[in-house]
Amino acid sequence: MTTNDTMNEFNSINQPSNVVREGEMTGASEKPVWIRVLFFPLVMLTSLAIFWASLQYDVPIGLAALGATIVNIIAVAITELVIPLRPGHSAIHDWQTFNNIVHGLTASEVGGRAARALIDVGLVSLYGSLTAGEVPFVEGLNIQFWPKSAPFWFQFALGFLVIEFLFYWQHRMFHSARFFWRFHALHHNADKMHVMSSARLHFFEIFVRHALIFGPIVLLGAPQEIIFFYLAFNNSLGNVVHSNVDVLVPRWLHGLMVTPGVHHLHHSRKREQSDSNFGASITFFDRIFGTFKHPEEESIAAFGIEDDPFGRSIPSQLLVPLNPWKRYP
Repeated sequence: MTTNDTMNEFNSINQPSNVVREGEMTGASEKPVWIRVLFFPLVMLTSLAIFWASLQYDVPIGLAALGATIVNIIAVAITELVIPLRPGHSAIHDWQTFNNIVHGLTASEVGGRAARALIDVGLVSLYGSLTAGEVPFVEGLNIQFWPKSAPFWFQFALGFLVIEFLFYWQHRMFHSARFFWRFHALHHNADKMHVMSSARLHFFEIFVRHALIFGPIVLLGAPQEIIFFYLAFNNSLGNVVHSNVDVLVPRWLHGLMVTPGVHHLHHSRKREQSDSNFGASITFFDRIFGTFKHPEEESIAAFGIEDDPFGRSIPSQLLVPLNPWKRYP
């Protein structure tokens, strides 16, 4: 099969006649097709391989997940410069990239830690005192709700589906409930999609997300490895699906998992488009509950939100959602 044949095959299954092909934004025909086809699977497999290899060398599982995520960010950021989807949208060209990094760190260190503390309180309330050194994911409490005797692959598959189900409804709640939308709107007000857009989250949103998603998993007694294996995968996928990389994926893949096209549509400025595709890693629950939109059957005019209430400074972006008199779109 020649290069042109490959391009035609992917384009023919990726784009209907009424949608402008994303590749045409940057002259995709001049880009190496093999990079566009292999980028998505290779960057994901590499990130997971780094995570797994780190565990074989007894690197703490949380640090292994963090290391894999950082390598993933660097790889995606470099690829954005090589095969950008939209000119001028890569992280290096966005004045908000620094803000996004600060938001990511704040969300993790403030929102994430607060959620873990809340989960600890719940564990103490339900099961008594914690065992030293086992905070926030507690082992040894003889919790019987989780099938700990099952093979790890089964436990991970179960945990993955539970987390995805909880994420779907948490995400959908942040779009439908005006109070929560005030905080989630910060993530959607970005008018450029790139690898660092995934870090643009208000710390209160991360607090609620972790409490509602990981809290039940921990309280059910799932081993901590389930959560960190999920995070290693989902954090890397999150960077990819927000990225400004001109990828080629087969049409059927959009219907199975969250791809850059699926998630870019979720960030459309049109509210009827952004109120779709709520899944974190898979599109299964979007398809079940009727919120899935196929990226090859829609076109994106612009990213962001209408009547954006956020300023350009970090303090403004953190404080605006806390202002009850501030009007939101």
